[in-house]
Amino acid sequence: MNLSTLTHIHLLLNHFPTVGFGIGLVLFLVGLYVNSDPIKRASLGIFLIIALLSVPVYMTGKAAQRGIQEEPGVSNVLVETHEDAALTALAFMEITGLMAWLGLWQFRRVTRATKANLTAVLVLSLITAGLMTRAANLGGDIRHPEIRAAGADPPDTEWIRVASVAEFINTTNWAWPALETIHFIGLSMILGVALLINLRMLGVAKNISFSALHRLLPWGIL
Repeated sequence: MNLSTLTHIHLLLNHFPTVGFGIGLVLFLVGLYVNSDPIKRASLGIFLIIALLSVPVYMTGKAAQRGIQEEPGVSNVLVETHEDAALTALAFMEITGLMAWLGLWQFRRVTRATKANLTAVLVLSLITAGLMTRAANLGGDIRHPEIRAAGADPPDTEWIRVASVAEFINTTNWAWPALETIHFIGLSMILGVALLINLRMLGVAKNISFSALHRLLPWGIL
């Protein structure tokens, strides 16, 4: 896939983490206010979908950066600030998506999500909404100098920096192998549970209940 295509994908998808997440947040607040489990489940599903969509949005951002960094009027400092802000927002987005998935799992297992889970989703979703809005605003400033505050570019003061993370992974011998190992274990558990469920549906190991197999899924996804 060429650079231009990835850039267009980024521009096509980059509104989902803000607009889509905002819709999910409003729906979640309504569900809490009227105490409606169907609305809560729908909003948790939106959080999970947006969390998954946010990954390709962030990954294609590097292609968009390379595509415009040489153009006149584009501030590399502002681009890097946007990238760092997006990384922080992505981290909180994925944690929110994980908690939303856990809530959906609880709805299926015990018919309703726990109060602790809903509280965690509420707090995380509010923080994520703020971080995503800020990252999107910084991204808009890159190509729209008319809405940018007058003066020099803002300093990059993000507490998570892409360059620092990349340097840590590249200079630490155990970092990348550890990530690969964790990924392999999780993927093996997910595929293993899916295989066991399929075998159970075919009549193998009838003494094992489906609920027992479903309990293994959260460990693989975590």
